[in-house]
Amino acid sequence: MGKTITKEQMEKIHKLKESVKGTMEYNKYSMACEFRNEKGRWIFSGWYHPDIMDSEIKTIKDKIYIYQKIGKDMERYEVTDRIKEVLDL
Repeated sequence: MGKTITKEQMEKIHKLKESVKGTMEYNKYSMACEFRNEKGRWIFSGWYHPDIMDSEIKTIKDKIYIYQKIGKDMERYEVTDRIKEVLDL
């Protein structure tokens, strides 16, 4: 079982991201997003920001991911260095 990020922590990330909109710093808050297909494989879908909701964090090998279940779909976001700093990971 992974660690949980609260909705409040996700809101903090979104507020920081919005405060630097229009600068190069903004890109440091974008995370690689993947979704799980019918065969159970993770498929890259683009660079996004997770939704504001309670989420689970898991470490797989040397990468840290934020997992979110939206409806019946599962998404994961690879945590960037900037997000690690904000969440003290």
